Amino acid sequence: MVGNSKADAALLDEMINNIQFIPGDFTRAVNDSVKLIAETAPDANNLLRQYVAFASQRAASHLNDELKGAWAARTIQMKAQVKASGRGGESHLRPPDEQH
Repeated sequence: MVGNSKADAALLDEMINNIQFIPGDFTRAVNDSVKLIAETAPDANNLLRQYVAFASQRAASHLNDELKGAWAARTIQMKAQVKASGRGGESHLRPPDEQH
């Protein structure tokens, strides 16, 4: 099925016009915002659900990246402390079930 390029372009223009970006104000601690306009209640509901799913995934990914970075930094710090203590090994970092 081949689409009508003029109709597709018009639809894309309409969709773009239904998105409004409102820049935040750093001095007033107001974040940027985006306003999405839908023609019908079901469209608005669908659009909102898709946005919430997108925002949730993005936030989870961001938090996961922060956690990975913090964990890596802590691992490096612990290895440096072990090395500095003169023990030379990592035997005291074994899980409790492996310690004697």
